[in-house]
Amino acid sequence: MSYDIVKLDVKLTEEFEIELIDQPTPTEWYSKADEVLEIKQNEQGNLAKIKATAVGPSKIRIFDDSDTMILELTIEVLDKIESPATDLGLEVGQPEPKTESRRTSQK
Repeated sequence: MSYDIVKLDVKLTEEFEIELIDQPTPTEWYSKADEVLEIKQNEQGNLAKIKATAVGPSKIRIFDDSDTMILELTIEVLDKIESPATDLGLEVGQPEPKTESRRTSQK
């Protein structure tokens, strides 16, 4: 399965691969030699093994063999990635019927 992803967050020390699908020509991957990512691409240039080595932003630009940029990836390396909330932390008690005295006191 393939996805069209151009921005992602990764955790420091995370190792992952990015594969280009249906690329007709060899490619070269560049990241301005920053310290944030360590990139090792295969010989054809369609697969790169990447390691997050420092916290911060990085851009990877991928060029075809005619030096035309075909893709730019923005990767943010974070110390930690917070899991999204699974609930709102609320508790619900027993329902209370409304009485006439409660209605008049709330006006």
